[in-house]
Formats: sequence, structure tokens, C-alpha cells
Amino acid sequence: MSGRGGTVGDMTIRARAHAWLELARISNLPTVWTNALVGVALGSEGVGLSAGRAGLAVVALSFLYIGGMVLNDAFDATRDASVRSGRPIPSGRIGRVPAFAVGGTLLALGVATLTPAGPMAIAAGGALAAVILLYDWLHHLAPITVALMGVCRGGAYVVAAAAAGGVVDSRGLIVCAVGMTVYVIALTVLARSEHTSERRVGVMLAGVVLPVPLLAAAVLLPSPVSWAAPTFVAVVLAGWIWHATRLTATEPPQPVAAVMGWLAAICLADVLFLVRLDEPVAAAVAAGCFVVTVAGHRVVLGS
Repeated sequence: MSGRGGTVGDMTIRARAHAWLELARISNLPTVWTNALVGVALGSEGVGLSAGRAGLAVVALSFLYIGGMVLNDAFDATRDASVRSGRPIPSGRIGRVPAFAVGGTLLALGVATLTPAGPMAIAAGGALAAVILLYDWLHHLAPITVALMGVCRGGAYVVAAAAAGGVVDSRGLIVCAVGMTVYVIALTVLARSEHTSERRVGVMLAGVVLPVPLLAAAVLLPSPVSWAAPTFVAVVLAGWIWHATRLTATEPPQPVAAVMGWLAAICLADVLFLVRLDEPVAAAVAAGCFVVTVAGHRVVLGS
């Protein structure tokens, strides 16, 4: 009897844990870690890329990302009840009040974690937390709010660069942040569009253009590195995005799988940036994060 009860209890614990992981869209978290690595590399001039500073940025951005994802569902609970009833909150697996409490706490922890990095890092973290909150609150009210989603991603580089403790490569930071912002805006628009047979050609054309802001940012990065390795990574990045885009043209279309592919490509973009920044170890770690993200999407969807 107790054995059966223990089994049921364990299953309940696992189910609740999975619900929180689903709420946090945890499979996308490695894409945030790679953003942190790029940002720290861009803010490490004169001091070198420090594992401690990188760890600080990874932890802070992880808190901010998970807090933002949890609050996204908390704000959307009423709407999700009619259009996405299987999500953790409308399905009753997680309460809306606990979600607000956890999400808000994690955002605050994300900013607080940056305290050792100084006032600039705290200010950057606070600004990113504010943009995250604004997006979570407004994103279903107006299509233009997709820009806020892009700014959240671009802002991750800024926060990590501020946490690095060195002189920030301002040109590199601008091109990486703008490139990633434009990419995330574009993939968000594509993710929200209808992938019908009538629109298939348009989506496929968009998939060809999708990597352009990332590739342009890599080209514009000031770097002494030869073009051999970056060119190889750029081809892999463009090929992966094209592979993901082709999933919208299958029969039946697989838009969710396509979106997962586009999200995983963020790691590959960061590999490209890190190669251009002559950070081979960090680039290898980012490549590992790509593999983890793709594998994670098989367990917990990232959207």
C-alpha cells in the first residue's frame, strides 16, 4: 500500500516538476548561456574572458529568462484557457498566483545577482527586467510588441558585457545585439504566422533571408581571425536555419519543429560570433549548448 502511494507520490512530484520546466521553456535556456558567453567576450577587453564573470552573467541571465517565461504564462493564463488549454496554468497543473510569485522573484534575483559586477551591470539588468515585464504584459495587445522580444535577446548581450568587468567592445556589442534583435523579431513573426500551403512560398523565402542579420553582424565584427573557421560556421548556421524552414513545407507542415530549429540556431549564431571574437573555448562550449538545446526540445518544447 505504502509502496503504491510512494509511486503515485513520485509520479506527482515528477509531473509537477515537468510542468514547471514546461512553464519555464527550460529547453531554450542554453541559448541564453551562449548569449552570456558572447556578451562577456565583448566586455572583457583588457581583463580577458573570466570564467567567474561568465558564470555570473550565465546565472543572472538564467534567472531573468526563466522569470520572464514564467510571467509570460501567468499574464497569458486567461487567453491560454481558450487557445492553449494544455499549458501548465490553464490545465491546473500550476496555479497562477504561484507563477506570478516565482516569476517576479526570479526577475529580482536576476538583477540582484549582478550586484558584484557593479552599478552599470545592475542598471543593465534592471532595464532588461523592465523590458521583459513590459513584453509579458503587452505582447498580445499589439503586433508591434514583437520588437520587445527582440530587444530582450539583444539586451542579454548588453547585460553580460556590463558584467564582464573590462572595457566593452562597443562596436561589437552593437552589431551583435542588433543582429540578434532583428533575427528574433523575424523568427517571432514567422512563428506567429499561418503555415498554410498558400503561404508556403513566402515562408520559404523568409527562411532564406532569416540568417542574414546574424551573418551581417558576424561580418561587421572587428576581428583579426582568418575567414576559414567563421565561413564554415556561417555555412552550418545558414544550412540549419534552411533545414528548420523546410519543415514548414512538409506534408503536413511542422511549424512547431521549425520554430524549435530557429530557436536552436541562436546557439550557432553565438558560436559564429565567438569564433570571430577569437574565443575558441567559449565557441566550443556554445556548440555544446546547441546540441543540448536540440536534445532538450525533444523533452520540453521551447514555445
